Amino acid sequence: MLHQDQSGPVFRHEPQARSLLGAQRPVLALREDARPPGCSVRLIGVDGCRAGWVVAESSLPADGSVSLPPPTFRIEQTFGGLLAALAETQAMICVDIPIGLPSGHSQPHDDGRRLADLAARAFLGGYRASSIFSAPCRPTLASQTYRDSCASEMKARGKKLSRQAFGIIPKIREVDDAISPCHQQSPDGSARVLIREVHPEVSFAMLRGHGERGHGLVASKRGRPPARGAATPGETERLALLRPYIADLDLTCIRRDLIQRHRAFQRERSEPASGPVVGRDDIVDAAACLVTAFRVARDHAVTFPDGPAQTDARGLRMEIVA
Repeated sequence: MLHQDQSGPVFRHEPQARSLLGAQRPVLALREDARPPGCSVRLIGVDGCRAGWVVAESSLPADGSVSLPPPTFRIEQTFGGLLAALAETQAMICVDIPIGLPSGHSQPHDDGRRLADLAARAFLGGYRASSIFSAPCRPTLASQTYRDSCASEMKARGKKLSRQAFGIIPKIREVDDAISPCHQQSPDGSARVLIREVHPEVSFAMLRGHGERGHGLVASKRGRPPARGAATPGETERLALLRPYIADLDLTCIRRDLIQRHRAFQRERSEPASGPVVGRDDIVDAAACLVTAFRVARDHAVTFPDGPAQTDARGLRMEIVA
């Protein structure tokens, strides 16, 4: 566990998708016998963006290839809409959003911290560890203002909420409303859509260090001000780490296409076109989530923290996969 010797591992190997490869079917497996003939498992990486959610999708290669078929990208307005569209298929979704939230001092033996966040920070090490901010406690999801959220967090765990965490509360609430424990665990192997929490920076560090701690990337994937239309050294480094899995990602073309399609969608609905739609960094993170979904399906992923998972008041597991 994280609170033991910090020189030891802070993750465990993830066996849940072995049935995808025809092996044993542990807890989080997608059933081979439930898949229609010729139907491939959809692999999906999801990251929040200004317009909703940017989705990177590919499929599990049937030939055992180490690289993915060329992914497609799209924007989904809501996470619930994404799940509804997958109702009749088998899919592994990896999303960059906290899943499973502590309750804080309102519950016995709950100090408001997630072991997953602590373990992931220890794995990243150095400057990049600060990119993993603490998830809010469950009572804070009801807060509408930053002041109210900080008051809720002070009551729940004795600390204020970071601005970053407050900024994604609507996204956290949206995913929390859409999923249930069955999306994370299926004792009989019957779940068709499995959902795992990902932090892209942990995934990049895993690829860079091949499982060794302390390989968090130093350069930001954003520029200053945030790069919405130009490449940065950090972006180039991350694309290089993804290249063995995704051969070519032309972020300029992908982003332009996403914006054009979203603007067309807005015109059809007579909605005003305003503000940024999606950033280059959002696309990179969605691609990292997609690669992590592939690693889960190939039984190469690891889970933070080591040991039994924490569960929240809803029964959701608080884990990060990479």
